[in-house]
Amino acid sequence: MTAPAHCAAWFGGSSAVTVLAAPQVQVVIDGRPAPRARLETVETEMGRAPRATFSVGLGRGSEDGVDVRLEAAAPAIRPGLYVLARLLRGGVLPGESRGDLVIFEGRIVDVEMDFSPDGEVLQFEAEDLAAEVLRRRVGGQRIETAEGSAEAVAGLDLVFNPGGRPNASGILYDPGDGDAYAIFAPASPPGAVAWTLNEAVAYLLAEFAASDAWHVPSRGWVRQTLEAVPLRDVALEGRPLSEAIEALLEPLGGRLLVAVEPGDLGVSRSLTLWLPNRARCVSLAHQRVGEVFRSSATHFSGLGARVHFAAAPRRYVARGGRSGSSPHSTWSPGGTTRLPPTTPTNSAQARTRTSTPSATSSARGS
Repeated sequence: MTAPAHCAAWFGGSSAVTVLAAPQVQVVIDGRPAPRARLETVETEMGRAPRATFSVGLGRGSEDGVDVRLEAAAPAIRPGLYVLARLLRGGVLPGESRGDLVIFEGRIVDVEMDFSPDGEVLQFEAEDLAAEVLRRRVGGQRIETAEGSAEAVAGLDLVFNPGGRPNASGILYDPGDGDAYAIFAPASPPGAVAWTLNEAVAYLLAEFAASDAWHVPSRGWVRQTLEAVPLRDVALEGRPLSEAIEALLEPLGGRLLVAVEPGDLGVSRSLTLWLPNRARCVSLAHQRVGEVFRSSATHFSGLGARVHFAAAPRRYVARGGRSGSSPHSTWSPGGTTRLPPTTPTNSAQARTRTSTPSATSSARGS
């Protein structure tokens, strides 16, 4: 008996031989199976939706003998098409439930084709469906009206405590689900309160993160979990939702994370706010090269590192200045302090003045 490729034979008590298929990943593009497509990697990174890379096998197939060329396969892979990767479990006896799992679903965002003397290459990347929500632009304000209700006004910029002036309503707004959150107050109200970090994050999630694609933490959990750090002049108008949330979490060292769990009908997603003081600590052990292998002392088979280089600030801008030269001089944050131009003749003097511990030089060197 000759078994198909990637299969295992199970010998029972009878003379019949049962062939068990090995596990494999099925790729479906725009509702149609793509047997030539192969899932390569699935990556999850903080601040963005999971991404998956795929490759398409070209040339003559080993099973069907069909010769597929790049020009024939490329039209079926276009940006925007829905792609799904399903794990087909193997080693299941006939009549038993297989329990397949969907491990990725998203849309194609990047297609790469290559003609070279070495052959033809067709690869593509896809983003999880949560990326569409993370790219939403935030803006406008939901304002408390005189009748006690709330109204979304798109013509107002999304700014928390502009110029240090409180502009949050002192009464929480309940949209009807019992999970109330803070909204903006009318212009120059007597009872306005200052926005805090936890209230601002809860506002963004309530106004812009609602979607059937994922689960969002409750506003009450956000208001109780995050710190009530006062905000000052935080402008987020027009920024993507992911950038806006991470801008608010930055003082706490927090990040945004999309957690994905495979399922039989599809993946389940949840928006998670990652905080250093609440993150789990995980330790991995690895033996030295040459030692006798012990499963209790080695928890992984390989380790890779990827380093990203980015531009770092090299120039500091000093704003404000002190009036007077006495130790009790006042600081004016609204002014502008200008440093003298550096020339070959006064460069040494400029460095000396900047390092002198006086009131004037401290304003220039701040």
